[in-house]
Amino acid sequence: EDDDDDKIVTNNRQENEKDNAVDNDDDDDDADDADDDEDEVEAAKGSDVRTSPEDDQDNTPFEEDSSDTSPKVSSTEHQSTTEPSDAEVPVTGDVLKEQMDELVRNYNKLAESLEVPKVEEETQHEPGQTVGKDDDDDFDGDDDEIEAIKVGSQQSAGDIDNDDDDDDDDDDGKADFDVFVDNDGGEEDYLAKLRQEQELRVAAEEARKAAIEPEEETSQIPTRAEEADRSYQEELRRAQQQLDEGKAQDALKTFDGVLSRKKPNSIPALVGRARALDALAEQRRSNALLIEAIAVYRKLIVVLELSVDDATLRSIGERCIDRMRFQGQHANAIEVHQTLIRRFNDEPHFRNQLAVTYLYMNRLADAKAVLHETLLRWIEDGFALVHYGFVLKTHDQNMELAAQYLREGIDTGHEGTQDGRFYFHLGDALQRLGRTAEAHDIYRRGVQRKLFLSLYQRSLYNVDGLRSRPFWTEQQTTYAGELESIRSQWTLIRDEGLKLLNSAGVFVNETENLRDRGDWKQLELFARGARVERNCARAPLTCRLVEQHFPAARTCKRGQVKFSVMHPGTHVWPHCGPTNCRIRAHLGLNVPSGTYIRVAEETRSWENGKWLIFDDSFEHEVWHNGTATRLVLIVDFWHPELTESQRRTLSPI
Repeated sequence: EDDDDDKIVTNNRQENEKDNAVDNDDDDDDADDADDDEDEVEAAKGSDVRTSPEDDQDNTPFEEDSSDTSPKVSSTEHQSTTEPSDAEVPVTGDVLKEQMDELVRNYNKLAESLEVPKVEEETQHEPGQTVGKDDDDDFDGDDDEIEAIKVGSQQSAGDIDNDDDDDDDDDDGKADFDVFVDNDGGEEDYLAKLRQEQELRVAAEEARKAAIEPEEETSQIPTRAEEADRSYQEELRRAQQQLDEGKAQDALKTFDGVLSRKKPNSIPALVGRARALDALAEQRRSNALLIEAIAVYRKLIVVLELSVDDATLRSIGERCIDRMRFQGQHANAIEVHQTLIRRFNDEPHFRNQLAVTYLYMNRLADAKAVLHETLLRWIEDGFALVHYGFVLKTHDQNMELAAQYLREGIDTGHEGTQDGRFYFHLGDALQRLGRTAEAHDIYRRGVQRKLFLSLYQRSLYNVDGLRSRPFWTEQQTTYAGELESIRSQWTLIRDEGLKLLNSAGVFVNETENLRDRGDWKQLELFARGARVERNCARAPLTCRLVEQHFPAARTCKRGQVKFSVMHPGTHVWPHCGPTNCRIRAHLGLNVPSGTYIRVAEETRSWENGKWLIFDDSFEHEVWHNGTATRLVLIVDFWHPELTESQRRTLSPI
């Protein structure tokens, strides 16, 4: 037991000695650490290198070389002198070269991470060759330059960490490069030279690529079909160019050549031929050529419709209808209308145009049916509304409903609605309904839109600049001599007219629906500048006097010469003549009392054997409140201010 106790004591002593030894070691370590801390504090006091925690972190995007190949310069030496001590490593060209190569390698690593262009390392110099600050100057070993390079190298090494932070915020590779090599040594010029050489190489490569001529395609011999098609297309282009230049005859010849030698059913050639004939007909004023053009148009539209594209069919279809109307071929135009309606079923325009053709043919019921169908599908179509209103007024005599449709159509402002005819008929319908103030408002709107010459002068086919007045004297007309030659024979003219009154079926009712009530008839001797032979045979004296003494009346294509008879109780609605190109003269033959005529705002009466001369383009209205038949001779003649050329070229009315 004693031995055991001794062993325990001995063991305890040994363990205590071990513990003391450990404590002593810890104390020694603490003392060493304290000494080290004091040394580090002293070193930090004399050092320019920052020791912030951020500096301990390596943010450089590439691995640093663990070996420091740059010469060490103490802070004391850096601050005190610019001359190297004997203990310093001498700065030679090779050292500078290694430093700059190291900078280039580091930059290329940075450039690779930033995906910006790299620079190439400078080729090795021959042994013994010196490297200077500039490529063009040899290194002269100047001490100031050496010291500047050393200082720049140290500063760049100390600023790498800060430069790395800048790299994270700067996306411009060139800016990163400038920051990285920003020092006072020769590296900047050296790397600038490298960058310049790189740019020159890139520019030279781009110039080389741009100078390379594109390879020419291997020529292939066209097939016979391709050659024929090329020739066909060239002839079509040549013909179209001739047509565009107004050479219709040459174009027609070229188109005919294509049709005869190459493709007899060529749609473009047939279209070109029709248009060339059309243009040539206008140039030569030839009805025969126009009829031939219409025939080609019709073949394309009716026979070859399925081979014609929409745009071409629309164009030639509307032109064909226009030319047919000009020729008076309204019935033939109907099948063209129907083809267009079938092809363009969703467009009201072509239905409306069919209705217009029916109106030209005086088939008012057919026009009404087409317009009614159009309005069932397109209830707000202004063109259909105004034409439907016109039919209601002239065919159905429904003034109330006609005024409604005409007004609604005009108010849409759609194409084709701002026409003087619709303002004219709307105002006329309102006047016949006794709504004169509303009618005058419509007429004033027409004047504002330049559809009418004035509130009362509402003719639609006018020549600008002609003098206008409601009533004229014989001297003002400049035809006083001609008028007197006829007036002097007024009794013979009267007897011829009264004799014809007793012949049944000679006088016919007026056809313009101008009569409000009563009986008003007429007998035409000249119309639209031509003799009415059958009637002149019945009244040869009157016709001979006009032909011999009054050529301005005989040739007036916009007027008439006629007997006019009006029975008691007749009233003629206010109305206007169609044109300002004529003057109208009434020669009183058998004038009872109680007959009156108002022109604009002035009312007069007739006298036997005297002329009453007025401009019938002004609104005029007639009453026969007497008890006997009134008979006058109406003579229209050209407005005295019209030239001979105008009289010759104006269209008939």
